[in-house]
Amino acid sequence: MLLTMHVLAGATVALATGDVLISAPICFATHAILDALPHWSFPIPKKRTVRGFMQSFGPDLIGAVVLFAVLMGFFADRWFLLAWGVAWAILPDWLTLYRKQQPWKRLLRGFYAFHNAIQWEVSAGPGLAVQAVVGFILVIALRSRF
Repeated sequence: MLLTMHVLAGATVALATGDVLISAPICFATHAILDALPHWSFPIPKKRTVRGFMQSFGPDLIGAVVLFAVLMGFFADRWFLLAWGVAWAILPDWLTLYRKQQPWKRLLRGFYAFHNAIQWEVSAGPGLAVQAVVGFILVIALRSRF
Protein backbone atom coordinates (compact mmCIF):
# COMPACT_ATOMS: atom_id res chain seq x y z
CA MET A 1 0.00 0.00 0.00
CA LEU A 2 1.28 3.45 -0.76
CA LEU A 3 2.65 5.40 2.18
CA THR A 4 0.23 8.20 1.29
CA MET A 5 -2.73 5.95 2.16
CA HIS A 6 -1.18 5.01 5.50
CA VAL A 7 -0.67 8.72 6.30
CA LEU A 8 -4.31 9.46 5.46
CA ALA A 9 -5.59 6.50 7.49
CA GLY A 10 -3.48 7.38 10.52
CA ALA A 11 -4.60 10.99 10.42
CA THR A 12 -8.26 10.05 10.05
CA VAL A 13 -8.23 7.54 12.91
CA ALA A 14 -6.26 9.76 15.28
CA LEU A 15 -8.48 12.76 14.68
CA ALA A 16 -11.64 10.65 14.91
CA THR A 17 -10.67 9.09 18.25
CA GLY A 18 -9.18 12.28 19.68
CA ASP A 19 -7.08 10.25 22.12
CA VAL A 20 -3.41 9.30 21.87
CA LEU A 21 -3.76 6.09 23.88
CA ILE A 22 -6.71 4.80 21.90
CA SER A 23 -5.46 5.94 18.52
CA ALA A 24 -1.96 4.39 18.70
CA PRO A 25 -2.93 0.70 18.44
CA ILE A 26 -5.77 1.44 16.03
CA CYS A 27 -3.50 3.45 13.72
CA PHE A 28 -0.91 0.67 13.87
CA ALA A 29 -3.64 -1.87 13.00
CA THR A 30 -4.88 0.20 10.06
CA HIS A 31 -1.54 -0.46 8.45
CA ALA A 32 -2.19 -4.21 8.41
CA ILE A 33 -5.78 -3.73 7.27
CA LEU A 34 -4.72 -1.57 4.33
CA ASP A 35 -1.87 -3.91 3.37
CA ALA A 36 -4.34 -6.82 3.32
CA LEU A 37 -6.40 -5.07 0.62
CA PRO A 38 -5.42 -5.52 -3.03
CA HIS A 39 -2.91 -2.78 -3.76
CA TRP A 40 0.05 -1.74 -5.85
CA SER A 41 3.30 -0.47 -4.38
CA PHE A 42 6.44 0.95 -5.90
CA PRO A 43 9.03 -1.77 -6.53
CA ILE A 44 11.65 -2.22 -3.83
CA PRO A 45 15.10 -1.24 -5.11
CA LYS A 46 17.70 -4.00 -5.26
CA LYS A 47 20.41 -1.80 -3.75
CA ARG A 48 19.85 0.22 -0.59
CA THR A 49 21.13 3.59 -1.70
CA VAL A 50 19.56 7.02 -1.34
CA ARG A 51 19.34 7.33 -5.12
CA GLY A 52 17.72 3.90 -5.51
CA PHE A 53 15.33 4.61 -2.67
CA MET A 54 14.29 7.97 -4.14
CA GLN A 55 13.91 6.58 -7.66
CA SER A 56 11.67 3.85 -6.36
CA PHE A 57 9.75 5.46 -3.49
CA GLY A 58 10.35 9.16 -4.18
CA PRO A 59 6.95 9.97 -5.71
CA ASP A 60 5.09 8.25 -2.88
CA LEU A 61 7.32 9.80 -0.23
CA ILE A 62 6.81 13.27 -1.70
CA GLY A 63 3.06 12.68 -1.88
CA ALA A 64 2.97 11.50 1.73
CA VAL A 65 4.95 14.53 2.95
CA VAL A 66 2.76 16.95 0.99
CA LEU A 67 -0.40 15.28 2.30
CA PHE A 68 0.94 15.42 5.86
CA ALA A 69 1.77 19.13 5.47
CA VAL A 70 -1.70 19.89 4.09
CA LEU A 71 -3.35 17.99 6.94
CA MET A 72 -1.16 19.84 9.46
CA GLY A 73 -2.40 23.09 7.94
CA PHE A 74 -6.05 22.07 8.21
CA PHE A 75 -5.73 20.63 11.70
CA ALA A 76 -3.04 22.88 13.19
CA ASP A 77 -4.86 22.98 16.53
CA ARG A 78 -4.50 19.17 16.77
CA TRP A 79 -1.03 18.87 15.29
CA PHE A 80 0.30 16.50 17.94
CA LEU A 81 -2.61 14.09 17.64
CA LEU A 82 -2.29 14.14 13.86
CA ALA A 83 1.47 13.52 13.92
CA TRP A 84 1.01 10.80 16.55
CA GLY A 85 -1.54 8.92 14.45
CA VAL A 86 0.49 9.20 11.28
CA ALA A 87 3.64 7.99 13.06
CA TRP A 88 1.87 4.87 14.34
CA ALA A 89 0.27 4.20 10.94
CA ILE A 90 3.58 4.32 9.05
CA LEU A 91 5.66 2.60 11.74
CA PRO A 92 5.35 -0.90 10.21
CA ASP A 93 6.88 0.25 6.91
CA TRP A 94 9.60 2.16 8.73
CA LEU A 95 10.46 -0.97 10.71
CA THR A 96 10.79 -3.00 7.51
CA LEU A 97 13.70 -0.78 6.47
CA TYR A 98 15.69 -2.56 9.20
CA ARG A 99 14.55 -6.13 8.57
CA LYS A 100 18.02 -7.29 7.56
CA GLN A 101 19.89 -5.58 10.37
CA GLN A 102 20.57 -6.96 13.82
CA PRO A 103 19.10 -6.80 16.41
CA TRP A 104 15.89 -5.97 14.51
CA LYS A 105 16.12 -9.01 12.25
CA ARG A 106 16.01 -11.30 15.29
CA LEU A 107 13.77 -9.26 17.58
CA LEU A 108 11.07 -8.54 15.01
CA ARG A 109 11.18 -11.81 13.06
CA GLY A 110 7.51 -12.55 13.79
CA PHE A 111 6.43 -9.05 12.84
CA TYR A 112 8.36 -9.20 9.56
CA ALA A 113 6.82 -12.58 8.70
CA PHE A 114 3.35 -11.24 9.44
CA HIS A 115 3.93 -8.01 7.49
CA ASN A 116 5.09 -9.99 4.44
CA ALA A 117 2.27 -12.54 4.69
CA ILE A 118 -0.57 -9.99 4.66
CA GLN A 119 0.56 -8.15 1.53
CA TRP A 120 -1.92 -8.48 -1.33
CA GLU A 121 -0.07 -6.86 -4.18
CA VAL A 122 -1.68 -6.70 -7.62
CA SER A 123 -0.85 -4.93 -10.86
CA ALA A 124 -0.78 -1.13 -11.02
CA GLY A 125 -4.24 -0.50 -12.54
CA PRO A 126 -6.41 -2.47 -10.11
CA GLY A 127 -4.09 -1.77 -7.19
CA LEU A 128 -4.18 2.00 -7.65
CA ALA A 129 -7.95 1.88 -8.23
CA VAL A 130 -8.48 0.18 -4.86
CA GLN A 131 -6.24 2.76 -3.21
CA ALA A 132 -8.14 5.60 -4.88
CA VAL A 133 -11.41 4.24 -3.47
CA VAL A 134 -9.86 3.83 -0.01
CA GLY A 135 -8.45 7.36 -0.21
CA PHE A 136 -11.84 8.74 -1.22
CA ILE A 137 -13.55 6.98 1.70
CA LEU A 138 -10.92 8.25 4.15
CA VAL A 139 -11.21 11.82 2.87
CA ILE A 140 -15.01 11.68 3.18
CA ALA A 141 -14.68 10.27 6.71
CA LEU A 142 -12.16 12.95 7.63
CA ARG A 143 -14.20 15.74 6.11
CA SER A 144 -17.58 14.67 7.51
CA ARG A 145 -16.16 14.21 10.98
CA PHE A 146 -14.63 17.67 11.23
